[in-house]
Amino acid sequence: MNNTLAVVLAGGASGELPVLTAHRSKAALPYGGRFRVIDFCLSNCTNSGIYNVGILAQYNPASLIAHIGNGKPWDLNSRRGELAILQPFAARTESNWFRGTADALSQHIEMIRDHPCRNVLVLSADQVYKMDYGALIDFHRNTSSTATIAAKPSCECTTRSFGGLEVDEDNVVRTFVEKPEDQTMRFFSLGIYVFEKESLLDQLSAVGEGHYDIVFDVLMPMIERSKVSAYVFHDYWADVGWLQQYYESSMVLLRREPPIALNDPDWPVFSKPETRSPSLIRTGSQVESSLIANGCYIEGEVRGSILFPGVRVGQGARIEDSIVFSDTVIERGSTVKSCVIDKRVTVGRDAMLGYGNPTCPNARHPEVVSSGISVVGAQTRIPDGIRVGRNCLVGSDLSPEIIPSRDIVCGETLSSDVTWQKTS
Repeated sequence: MNNTLAVVLAGGASGELPVLTAHRSKAALPYGGRFRVIDFCLSNCTNSGIYNVGILAQYNPASLIAHIGNGKPWDLNSRRGELAILQPFAARTESNWFRGTADALSQHIEMIRDHPCRNVLVLSADQVYKMDYGALIDFHRNTSSTATIAAKPSCECTTRSFGGLEVDEDNVVRTFVEKPEDQTMRFFSLGIYVFEKESLLDQLSAVGEGHYDIVFDVLMPMIERSKVSAYVFHDYWADVGWLQQYYESSMVLLRREPPIALNDPDWPVFSKPETRSPSLIRTGSQVESSLIANGCYIEGEVRGSILFPGVRVGQGARIEDSIVFSDTVIERGSTVKSCVIDKRVTVGRDAMLGYGNPTCPNARHPEVVSSGISVVGAQTRIPDGIRVGRNCLVGSDLSPEIIPSRDIVCGETLSSDVTWQKTS
């Protein structure tokens, strides 16, 4: 697949993952105990024999760039290809942030034009799945299409935030409706596209000022004027750009037979290696149905949870149905239930995170924090004895002095720029 260029859209600012994307892009979000979300599309590229990859990075790119490095974990620094981090274009007279997905491609149109590829594969970096892109590209070429959209049957997954597709008996796309209110459309787009290079260049060159979206300003005109096909994908796929989807996709990894295997030798998921000592689980502790990464030290109880490297669980502490990022400390006697805890957090002694029932959504983000999950941002220190309810958001870098010495009730938000008010 050396005649294919993969372009990864690494995402902009995200209100759908509050707190967790305050200091990182969605693509750099930790996943599955040792990975980042972008690892999946990059591993798919490597496993599919695609080694020419450009990553369009804009929002909080430092963590993502540090993770990717020179691409060695994915063999993207070899003679077979090249990895490039592509950021917003700057010139002497102007500097523009990416104003949309099509604009991100347009700002690097010369790179696409100069690359000796036949096809351009456009990917989203906030999805978890395993796909042989070789099969997708073969389908595209065999159908002689201008573009091909990877799609799933609507019955296999939620469709609330994706484009709906109607196709004919030859899998030619006849209708594309972005985020349709009508949920009866047979297929929805996965945000994975293959283009004929010259057709993509022509369409990008024709895009005018104020038209920056790859769906509205590239794909829809192609559908009207040429042949665009749908490649139907039936295996596991999850968009983890929303808090609930991220949490649910993580929890399915704990099933006896998860829908996506992270340890499949035939299709490995590569990631930046992290050297840690083996985890230590002390006598009297209990660990059940959990993923425990290297370097953890457990004296308490862990059930149905995912612990990233270096997490410490004190004696008598309990973690249940939660995701805990690297180097977080849960001190003696504390309970963490149905939470996502970012890196380097300290939960003080005898604290309780995730108490009560999810009776009300988060007051600031009711559309994305309403299912009972609470989130604590990176490097925050929760004081001893504090109780934090469901659907709460506690921001990053908060000291114990900022956190009020009372129960944080269901649906509240705390950050350095928010005045506390009790929700009704």
